[in-house]
Amino acid sequence: MNMIFRATREWKSFLNIEDEIILNKFLEEIAQYRGAYRNADDVKIAQLWCAVLQLKKENQELKNKLKILDEIFLIIAKNYQKDINLLKSLEKF
Repeated sequence: MNMIFRATREWKSFLNIEDEIILNKFLEEIAQYRGAYRNADDVKIAQLWCAVLQLKKENQELKNKLKILDEIFLIIAKNYQKDINLLKSLEKF
């Protein structure tokens, strides 16, 4: 019964395998900030802020890509409308 309540330092082992893999890859990405967070007074909090920073950067990158796709679809829609208008005018001709 003590085994159930015994704390473990390897908390990630309680995640499902896919989530543990994703987390480990993310932690590898966060390692690029190691020089910053290791010099902080509270390393754990600094590491979390670095994780937030990394997520913010990834989010901005996705927003930028989405904006480009949105612009492409607007151009396609405008051209499609021009083609429809041209076909309608040719039908009347």
